[in-house]
Amino acid sequence: QLRSLGLLLDAWLGLDWRLGALAGAAALTALCAAGGQGAVVNASPVQFLLLVSGFLLILLFGLARAGGAAGLAQSLPAGLLSPFSKLAPGAAIGGFLLFMTGETLAPPYVQRLLTGRDGRAAQVGGVAAGAFSTVLFAMCGFIGILAAGLLPGIDAELALPALMTHTLPQGLRGLAAAGLMAGLTAAGAAFLSAASANLACDVLPVFMRETSGKAGLRAARAATVLFGAGAAAVAVFSTGVLDALALAYKLWAPAVAAPLVAAAFGKGAGPRAFWASALSGIAAMIYWEVALCSPFCIPSAVFGIMVSGVVCYGLGGHTAAGRSGA
Repeated sequence: QLRSLGLLLDAWLGLDWRLGALAGAAALTALCAAGGQGAVVNASPVQFLLLVSGFLLILLFGLARAGGAAGLAQSLPAGLLSPFSKLAPGAAIGGFLLFMTGETLAPPYVQRLLTGRDGRAAQVGGVAAGAFSTVLFAMCGFIGILAAGLLPGIDAELALPALMTHTLPQGLRGLAAAGLMAGLTAAGAAFLSAASANLACDVLPVFMRETSGKAGLRAARAATVLFGAGAAAVAVFSTGVLDALALAYKLWAPAVAAPLVAAAFGKGAGPRAFWASALSGIAAMIYWEVALCSPFCIPSAVFGIMVSGVVCYGLGGHTAAGRSGA
């Protein structure tokens, strides 16, 4: 999210994208450290409404600029609308699996579900969020098709701001820009606040006797600043938006995704199963990428999750059987 913020500021204001990413990191860190989880949750609905409004404006004006659906289809590069476009089928499937597994029960999603009034509210919220995301991702895909037709050869990371400049009048361009900035801010703040909340609730009690009151609040705020600085460093030194996202998936998903899914379905098996599955997932991910160079177009994070899931299921079943016998 921070790298994307920097790229948008670069395209619109001519500001070096690294400075934009650092400015975004400072703003998000200040919001999460000072306002806490309440500020992030309360601002998110308005921010995402602005994001959807911006996407709708780009779609409507872009389609009109292209001459409608028929005109857009004629301007597209050959083969763009084929199922896998320029990607080999294995690479396309591998990319899909990477995003699917990487996004499965990401920390902010779990945190928001756990704040529901009851299980029913969490279920309704999860289904509604999935339906909303389906519409949002479809809009993103159509915007990408518009950019390919109207701005052939444009750098993929700069396609969205370039399309806005190319299709929208000045006033609406500002509204769409505000929507995109709001959406990126909401997503970045959600992940940052989730990280600091998890540290305060799960990690600090292991090392501190008193985690409530002012001491716990100071520790959580310090963690927020530390995580914000780390996120800014990753954004500045990453080689691309998708590369940074893939790095995030590799760092957390092989270790945590499988145990989280097991716990969500009531299959918890204790610390032994968690640590064994987490460590095996990390080891499998590193071996698949470093030693084998990710064969068969299967991303290393996906392979790590598969191994972690097998270990978690095996130890979970064994533990549950042992407890039943006892």
